[in-house]
Amino acid sequence: MVTPQLDEVKGSLYFADLGNVNEAEKPFVIHGYVPPHGIPAFNYGCEVVDDIKIRNLRTSDINYNRNGFTFFDLKSSMKYEDFNDSDKITKTYLPEIGNRILDATGGRKVVVFEWMIRRRDKLFPYVEESEKHQPVQTVHIGIPISILSTPAANVSPDYTPEDIADRMNTLFGDEAAILSQGKYEVVK
Repeated sequence: MVTPQLDEVKGSLYFADLGNVNEAEKPFVIHGYVPPHGIPAFNYGCEVVDDIKIRNLRTSDINYNRNGFTFFDLKSSMKYEDFNDSDKITKTYLPEIGNRILDATGGRKVVVFEWMIRRRDKLFPYVEESEKHQPVQTVHIGIPISILSTPAANVSPDYTPEDIADRMNTLFGDEAAILSQGKYEVVK
């Protein structure tokens, strides 16, 4: 029996409330075990927002130029275990993504300047920051991604126009002035 796909459901989303988080620490949530005495299970709150319409993007009429994002299939030559190898990601997967973005957007040039693989570490949250990027569990809008580099399935505006201008100068040097006279976009 085939289950019909729903185009839309209503649900509740949890929005991060960092009002009580000290600026010197990062937000965290401990899952899967009771922390030792004196260590809190979490250090930030969540605001629940109910009755939010959640649309099935796979059945929606999504258009990059109209909606600012799209979905596409990517036939990668990478295997699951290859995603543990940064060199393979950089040499194989990132060019595959870049070429697919060119096809989808009609662009002339793609530079992948940032990427990460998120995997839950069994010792989370007691992992070194440089080891693994942990999945996030809360929506964080208007909160810098550097603050929430650990816990979110998330929404986040990660770059300001000033950030992009700086990034353009860093990546392209003298060519940045010429490139920024035309249309350029950050695609996530």
